[in-house]
Amino acid sequence: MFGNHQIEYYDDLKQCMSGAEAVILLTSWKEFEQVPDILQTFDSPPLFIDGRRMLSKERFDKYEGIGLS
Repeated sequence: MFGNHQIEYYDDLKQCMSGAEAVILLTSWKEFEQVPDILQTFDSPPLFIDGRRMLSKERFDKYEGIGLS
């Protein structure tokens, strides 16, 4: 299904997003509320795509909201 790419799993949000070009949020779990604070610590934050529109776009440098509000 994923071709030659392997799926990597992480227990730590910061480690998971480190080096990413984009972060796509598809579920509105409470622990994802800390994503904006984590991304602000990166020198070059990735594009954030909020599939649940659960976070304020003003908290991101690069934000796209999709899905239901």
